[in-house]
Amino acid sequence: MRTSSLAGLLIFFVFLTIPFLGGNHLPLSFITIDRFWIDGAFGVLLIIATVLEYLGNEKSRPNVFRFCWFFLPFFGMTAISFFYSWNRFNTVAGVSVLVWSFGAVYLYSLCSKKDVCLAGLVAGAALSAVGAMIQHKILFPSLVNVFTQGYYAHLLKEQSGVPFASYLYHNMLGGYLAFVFPLSLYYTAYKKSTVSLFASAVIMTGVVLTSTRIGLGIVLLTLFASTVMLLLERDKKGMIRTLCVVVLASLLSLAMLSGGQKQKSFGVQYAIAHKAKTAYTDLSTINTRTDIWKNAMSAFRNKPWVGYGAGSFEYGYRKYFDGNSYTAVAHSTLAKIAVELGIFGLLCYCFYVYGICLYVKGRLKGPLGRFIILSVLSGTLFSLIDFSFDVTSHVITFFVLTSTFFLTDPSIGQVSSKKSQQKNLTLFTIVLTLLFAVFLFITKVNIFKTSVENGDLQTQDGLLMNALTSYREAIETMPLSNEGYVKAMSVLMSMYATGQNQKMRGAMTTELDEYLRAIEGRKDKNSELYLTMGKAYVLKGNAAKTDAFFKKALYYYPSSGYYIHEIAGYYAARGQFDTAMGYIRQFDPYIPKHKGPHNPRGIFVYKIRDLEADVQASKRNRVEALRIARQNLEDAKNNVYVITSAKSRSFTEQNCLLEYLEKRTRMFE
Repeated sequence: MRTSSLAGLLIFFVFLTIPFLGGNHLPLSFITIDRFWIDGAFGVLLIIATVLEYLGNEKSRPNVFRFCWFFLPFFGMTAISFFYSWNRFNTVAGVSVLVWSFGAVYLYSLCSKKDVCLAGLVAGAALSAVGAMIQHKILFPSLVNVFTQGYYAHLLKEQSGVPFASYLYHNMLGGYLAFVFPLSLYYTAYKKSTVSLFASAVIMTGVVLTSTRIGLGIVLLTLFASTVMLLLERDKKGMIRTLCVVVLASLLSLAMLSGGQKQKSFGVQYAIAHKAKTAYTDLSTINTRTDIWKNAMSAFRNKPWVGYGAGSFEYGYRKYFDGNSYTAVAHSTLAKIAVELGIFGLLCYCFYVYGICLYVKGRLKGPLGRFIILSVLSGTLFSLIDFSFDVTSHVITFFVLTSTFFLTDPSIGQVSSKKSQQKNLTLFTIVLTLLFAVFLFITKVNIFKTSVENGDLQTQDGLLMNALTSYREAIETMPLSNEGYVKAMSVLMSMYATGQNQKMRGAMTTELDEYLRAIEGRKDKNSELYLTMGKAYVLKGNAAKTDAFFKKALYYYPSSGYYIHEIAGYYAARGQFDTAMGYIRQFDPYIPKHKGPHNPRGIFVYKIRDLEADVQASKRNRVEALRIARQNLEDAKNNVYVITSAKSRSFTEQNCLLEYLEKRTRMFE
């Protein structure tokens, strides 16, 4: 009995942790819960709860094999893509998320009281919303007072101070809260739970604070659908409780949005007002999503059958990126699967959806089944037009909720025969082994990411030696990832350029050689890696390999203004002016896409033109150099292309650029 009670408590906490798996730390101003502890806690709890629940439930087992039949093709396609993936580290990470999903489904199937699992999801979502409220009221006002100018001030401004809890972006949080909201309404209206009433109001307020229009629209549709169901059942008390949720959420939202310092172009109030004003104009492109999907379809058409590998959307996307709306995520589950896993991946996903449709009828009878369906529909709708399968919590919750349609109840499970016991034990062993392996991998990933983050901060502070040490630790922890190598080589080259000690320079080139040998034979198609390798061979004086890797970098990311500026600058410095101009001209088709206030990479238009003026002057064509310099200055004064953005790889203050361009123009005059 004690084991059963402990297992039940642990199961609740396992599912309570899922909403926090947003891929980010949870900063609350006075305390920050590291991603390492969030992921680690989930992994440990999942393993222990699974063992205890399995040992305490020996007499009957639910039929999870039906779920396996429909889930394994998609899982298998994801795993197989490792062998041809353009980013193998991301593919292993994607497989790990699916293993976690399968582990959560297996635990869900073992648990006879499904309410415990679903209540955990609702409680976790409500706590995430509370975290967002704390960020809105405490964290962001504090940061605004600390960072008044410079890179971090612009970063805050561009994020508009919209809370994100433990997610990488506020849209992901809003989408997840909308995903779980129907479950909280079920407990409010049918279970008559006062705690759930408050949780529903908090979750709804959280969606408002994220300012996501899609999430808010889904919440309103959920309220409408649940009201219709309650009307058909003539459940007056349920309708009153639902109305109480709306009223309480409205009061909470007003309390959150009122008071405090209101700043221009910053805060949730500004974000909501701005999105309301631009709702109609954004509708035609679904806020630039149609541009993203167009580029994604170009990538899909060039590798239609098996795609670029799970987790490799960004690498396939950037090869066909037209310079307009860059993204690392697909903003659509279907577009993500199409690019990453191709037609075969889409068929596997559709096969899983077919299984849902096949068995969903049996769950329409009870209110819980209907609200689970409503929750699945909410999550699916969000996933069609925003990034969902890029987020661990979304993926796990989707498979857990949809597994409800495949599972049979433990009470009508298979009789405990010797054959069935052996089959169940085999499945349990496989699940436990996979969970242990993924726990170790995710732990190393989080240690790796922490080392990279430390190195990035030290680089910004000019502590290059300390940064190099952090990047070395990252490489040692996770050699499968290219990121540690790229950053370590970049720091080494910066130190080499400023160092005077020949002995130290010799040690640096030796270390560079080690990194180059380690990564040169990799099958990953990473343009950033190729650019860095090209720069490393510049330092080593190997012109042939420099040319080869620079061409590779631009082949896999042809519209990168940063790449073109760096590569053209290299050839201009060597006096190869025609070659430099050839690379500069490659950027011309992408320049119109950089116009306007929404493209943060506009700074590279100014930089490339400035370089072009230099090249023309070196070729003794000073009239053309002056014309280009004047045009560049005029565009900068009119802000034709964005100058200052924290999202750009080159953070430059507008007044500094204008001052520099004025000096350049006077020089050519």
